[in-house]
Formats: sequence, C-alpha cells, structure tokens
Amino acid sequence: MKRIIFFLVVFIFAGVAAAQMQGHGMGKMGKAGKAGCDNFERGAHFGRAHRPGNILRHSEALELTDGQIDKIKSIRLSHHEAMIDLRADLKKLELHLHNEMHSDSPDKNRALSINSDIAELKGRVSEMKMNHRFDIREILTVEQVKKLDKLKTKCPPMGRGKGGHGIRHQDGCCGR
Repeated sequence: MKRIIFFLVVFIFAGVAAAQMQGHGMGKMGKAGKAGCDNFERGAHFGRAHRPGNILRHSEALELTDGQIDKIKSIRLSHHEAMIDLRADLKKLELHLHNEMHSDSPDKNRALSINSDIAELKGRVSEMKMNHRFDIREILTVEQVKKLDKLKTKCPPMGRGKGGHGIRHQDGCCGR
C-alpha cells in the first residue's frame, strides 16, 4: 500500500512539473519565456535569415564587391527610414481605431474609414518590401543570385511556434 501511495505521489509531482514546463521555451519572437507571448521587440532574427537586409551576412559566400556592399547598405538605410515612418503612421491609425471602437458611442463610418486607411498603409508596406527585395537583387550578378538561391535552400528560415526552438544553424549555413 505504501508503494502505491509513493508511486501516485511521484506520478502527480511529475505531472505537475510537466504541466508547468508546458508552454515555456522559445517564445513567438524567439525570446526565452512563455511561448506565444507577443514581444514588442521584433528584432529577433528568427525567420529573417534571407531578407534583403541580411544579405550582407552572406557577403563572403556571394563574393560581394565593396561597391555592391555600399549600395546594399544605402538601399537598406533608406528603406528602413521609410518603413519606420510608415509603421509609425500605421500604429497611430490602429490606436485611433482602437479608441473609436472602445468609445461610449463608436461611429461606424469613422471606424470603417480608419480601417480603410489601415488597409491602404499595410498595402504600401507590403509593396515597399517587395520593391526593396527587387532593388537588392538588381545589384547582384546572375551568379550571385543563383548562389543566394542555393543558400536559401541550404538554410531554411528559422521556425517559430509554441515552445519550438526552430531549426538550428548548420555548418556553413546562414553565414555561420
């Protein structure tokens, strides 16, 4: 009887410990802590290994010239400056929409107008991202584009998910 009680207590403690560990690990934005947390800092590198701004990570593998590196840095800087402004405007509109929807008597037409403005800004952000990718690719030679595409297939983007740690960097992968 004592053994049964002992094993039940051990089993219960193991279950409690496992339940407490559930959901902890790498969070939504690649930060340690509770999984799925919406971290304000979006600077985590998970899933970003192949975005144009990170092409400089592969500069040796792609054999980029100094001129190409300077052009990429210049394009990247102007893109980031423009994106900061657009994202700030987007956040302001989202705040206005939130305030309108949570007011005592929300105005449907005003909310729809703000929502339309948000959709338009999101479209502009998406278009700017696409233009930025093409601007970067125009700087590369055909051979460099082929090498970059091979790097993309060799180095899949880091995964995110509830408690997931993503794919670890492999030798020669993602500039490491």
